[in-house]
Amino acid sequence: MGMTASFPIILVVHPSLEVKSVAELIAYAKANPGKLSYASSGTGGGTHLAGELFNSMAGTTMQHVPYRGSAPAMQDVLGGQVPLMFADGPSALPHIRGGKIRALGVGNPEPSPLAPELPTIAASLAGYEAYSWCGLLLPKGAPADVVTRANADQNAVLRDPEIAKSMLAAGAEPRPGSPEEFGKFLNDEIAKWKTLIKERNIVVQQ
Repeated sequence: MGMTASFPIILVVHPSLEVKSVAELIAYAKANPGKLSYASSGTGGGTHLAGELFNSMAGTTMQHVPYRGSAPAMQDVLGGQVPLMFADGPSALPHIRGGKIRALGVGNPEPSPLAPELPTIAASLAGYEAYSWCGLLLPKGAPADVVTRANADQNAVLRDPEIAKSMLAAGAEPRPGSPEEFGKFLNDEIAKWKTLIKERNIVVQQ
């Protein structure tokens, strides 16, 4: 029916890692193959896939360190046990603003309204795009008029200034749009991540 919101993934590093930009990180990682590692909320999750997409596109070999959730992963990045993380925005922003970690860029294709001062990763790594999202779906075969009406109602809610303000305060970026746009987005996402998972031989352990 339509996308509801997106949630930025932010590339952050511990201050002890002397890189100040995505370009510097790529150069450092290539000059020190296998030396860097990155934390994630778990194997196969969005923050893991964001890191492997980065490795694939940048030609780097940063090692993945999976955790059981974002909180323990972020805790070890804050403590310097792991030097960097592709972190979900809501968990990263308070620590960025508190100066405990350094943000290098966001995975959104355009600057995030949650942190408009941050550059996109794509500015240094063309075509890079990785963020979390959610949307609403209707059962297959739902009447076209029902889909149209439900999508219009959803968009009206997402475009309400007060609701949009509340969503942004909670770390969610409102994403109104058409069913057709959402359908294309879903197909593109499935193809993109399926290809990456196969290429990087990502297997979720049971």
